[in-house]
Amino acid sequence: MAELADLTSADRVRLELEQQELARLIQFADPATRTVSGDFVAAGQDSVSVVVHTAGSYRQVQIPRSAVVGTSRRVVDNRKSFIISAAIVGGVAALAIRGFEGRDSSPGGDGGGIDESRVPSFKFRIPFSLGFGR
Repeated sequence: MAELADLTSADRVRLELEQQELARLIQFADPATRTVSGDFVAAGQDSVSVVVHTAGSYRQVQIPRSAVVGTSRRVVDNRKSFIISAAIVGGVAALAIRGFEGRDSSPGGDGGGIDESRVPSFKFRIPFSLGFGR
């Protein structure tokens, strides 16, 4: 737990809120934990300013201090993030090598169709078009 007075404008915070305030910020909230996550901006006498995020937008909101039940500061562990990222990249590379590697030197397939020994075991698709307006 962190105190509001100890937070700086560079901190990423998670605020646990009362039910009424949570209903007001439901599009930015995690209802299971009754929290809102965002970038701390400032703490005034009676409210807290936080920039909250969704997948497509962000907005600065004022949250009354009386509605804040708990506060926690997100601390990023760069070493742990690097190890996890390296493991994911290594796993994907291993799957790619295994998927594109032939099973043996004999020709595959039934002679009239797709050579199934060369079909990758997974597919990767970019979710947007590179046509830039076409």
